[in-house]
Amino acid sequence: TIYKYNYNNLRISTIKDPENYDVLQLQVDWRNPVEASEIANRYAEFVNDELSTFLIENITIDLENSIENLCYS
Repeated sequence: TIYKYNYNNLRISTIKDPENYDVLQLQVDWRNPVEASEIANRYAEFVNDELSTFLIENITIDLENSIENLCYS
């Protein structure tokens, strides 16, 4: 996925590694390296938070389903 802002002044690329689904590569192209690093760090933090929330919700649902299945077995 590539996000572009302001006529190519900002470009964020995310690439999933097909051999390792736990790896997500992030690349930020920006004219100011300090700003680029801040953008990359904030984006990585956002992605980590979203993935953590997603995984916790899925694990909770799976656990509730497992408990329900045990109760009705």
